[in-house]
Amino acid sequence: MQIEFIENSKRDYWNDFILKNNGSFIQSFEWGEFQESLSKKIWRIIVRDDENVLLAAQVIKERMKFKNYLYIPYGPIFSSDLALEMLLKRMEELAKEEDCIFLRIEPVSDLPKNIKLKSTSKRLQPKRTLLVDLTKDEKDIINSFEKRTRYNIRLAEKKGVLVDVLDNYPKDFYGLLSKTKERQEFNSYSESYYEKLSNLNNKGLQTKVFLAKYEGNPVVATLAVFFGNTVTTLHTGFDYNFRSLKAPYLVRWKVILEGKKLGKTKCDFWGIDEKKWPGVTHLKRSFNGNEIEYGDGKDFVFNNVWYFLYRILIKVL
Repeated sequence: MQIEFIENSKRDYWNDFILKNNGSFIQSFEWGEFQESLSKKIWRIIVRDDENVLLAAQVIKERMKFKNYLYIPYGPIFSSDLALEMLLKRMEELAKEEDCIFLRIEPVSDLPKNIKLKSTSKRLQPKRTLLVDLTKDEKDIINSFEKRTRYNIRLAEKKGVLVDVLDNYPKDFYGLLSKTKERQEFNSYSESYYEKLSNLNNKGLQTKVFLAKYEGNPVVATLAVFFGNTVTTLHTGFDYNFRSLKAPYLVRWKVILEGKKLGKTKCDFWGIDEKKWPGVTHLKRSFNGNEIEYGDGKDFVFNNVWYFLYRILIKVL
């Protein structure tokens, strides 16, 4: 087996492997470019034998206040435990070069138990999500929703909520996100982050913003990512003052319809957690998607002293 670092000229080669193995858009070539636009370093690494690619991992260098760490979100994609061990050995060398104290892996499925990794409850990506099947007829899809959800979709339409599907970033998006951030007390990125994200559009990955308005007032905006056979509702902002319109239900229905129109086979509602986000989780579950849970996050530690200090700091900060 041998390790290769994939160059920019091999975009299609990389994405083809990710897509053939049902990889997340976060492992796509375009997501790596997006991370680079945020001034982060990324590496696309494969392990292969003479005939096949056995592992692919897009690695991101993340900064902390005192040190750095390496990060593989929803990866690596691999079919060989030996290939994973080979990757970890190479990551140890890279960590020394980049002054990183550990590698965080947030896999799709559980990692082999024979590889010594530390469990972590700290996650950047959702642990659980819901997938709505888009292969059924439109009528069958909406009939699979809870009765109240179908009613809310029709109510929003009846009250005159209109949803625009936009290829470009609307300034209303960040205003709505800020309202949600203030009410639900969650962390968000700068506006430039969402603006750059909404500009990711090429044949491999596309983004669209679904903007709902009522009498000219923006009430809901959802940024969705289209990659492979999946559309993902990634970020949503909502003006709670217009909650009686039930516009969030209509917006998600429009995302589903757009995904189906573009030939996608599933809609990922991107994260549920009844403790952190009870209201949003209840809304998402009312669409009766298939609930899935990803593998536990693991840390591969390179510097035990700094890692011990890190574990203390995240508990007190």
